[in-house]
Amino acid sequence: PPTENFQSEISTVVSVGGQKYTFSSGGGSTLQITRSTAPATTAPVLLERLPYGNAITTVSPSTTLSNGATWVSQAVASYGTLVAVALSPSDYGTLGGRGVVRFYRAAADGTLSFLKDVVVGYLPDSIAFNSTGTQMVVANEGEPTTNYTIDGVEVDRPGSIGIIDIRNPLGVPSFSYTSLGFDSVD
Repeated sequence: PPTENFQSEISTVVSVGGQKYTFSSGGGSTLQITRSTAPATTAPVLLERLPYGNAITTVSPSTTLSNGATWVSQAVASYGTLVAVALSPSDYGTLGGRGVVRFYRAAADGTLSFLKDVVVGYLPDSIAFNSTGTQMVVANEGEPTTNYTIDGVEVDRPGSIGIIDIRNPLGVPSFSYTSLGFDSVD
């Protein structure tokens, strides 16, 4: 089981079934799930540290391969019971692979059901839902790899903004991603 310390750097709160749950990430390889329901005299209860698992390398828009790295969280957000976590590969500093936004559905007992990984840009650093939960903006930092190289080739991953369109966010959602790069201002 993961042994990360208590995480609270990046959190979102979901209310479901009369309970409140805090989903927190501190840039590690797990999502911390804490029941934080009143009364205020009761301390929050850590329910689980959900591991993100192995990362992937995007070879093309339709092909991904496991590269042995794990996912590391960058941000977390929620709309209703829909929970999203921005993830980047733990080997980003050397291989610079694309990130994903992982979507879950929160249940009344605080457990999460995996819905989908949406491949986004390089190093997704911030995510936010719009007021209706039908779109999410993704800020992809695009930080360069160590020494700006991969296997001796100069590489500087581009930053971008992306939009994830979400159909039926409160039911069975579907997701599509559009990248809005900065090529026109380079």
